[in-house]
Amino acid sequence: MQDTIILPTNSDRVKQLQQKLAEYRGRVDPFRAPETQQDAVCKAAILGTLLEHSTIRFVDLLDTVTKNCSGIETHAFLNAWEVIDDYVGTGGKHVHGGHLPPP
Repeated sequence: MQDTIILPTNSDRVKQLQQKLAEYRGRVDPFRAPETQQDAVCKAAILGTLLEHSTIRFVDLLDTVTKNCSGIETHAFLNAWEVIDDYVGTGGKHVHGGHLPPP
């Protein structure tokens, strides 16, 4: 696991990540508690922050997310981090069950 994720400079990949963020945000139900939908909440938080700030650090973002979303567990955040890191680095070659939209 990498401690830091940096937004790629490839504009096609950035567009794919923006589309994936929209998908994750669409999965989050505002009427359900975050702890019942940790996967989507964590992935949306990580990817949204990456797209906004271009660089994110695991420890800093984990602290922010767990303070702002009650019930988020570290293992759920770690899994989401690894998925987003793989989407950024390889386009999702190591992700099972998910994929980036076509460029």
